[in-house]
Amino acid sequence: MEIEFNLDVILKKKKIGLREAARICALSYPTIQKIAGNKSNQLSLRTIEKLCDGLNIKLSELFREKVK
Repeated sequence: MEIEFNLDVILKKKKIGLREAARICALSYPTIQKIAGNKSNQLSLRTIEKLCDGLNIKLSELFREKVK
């Protein structure tokens, strides 16, 4: 099983753009852009914490099974 980030779906559901997500999560725009586009293959625990706290989501919501 392969996993990927679910950030694009979360942001769409919450009606939050990439720039706003970067601001509320205290992350850079390029970082948010890479994660939302599944172009990042590893994140620090601190980045994951910022995403979960800023978007008010559970860790398990941040990931999904990759569709082949």
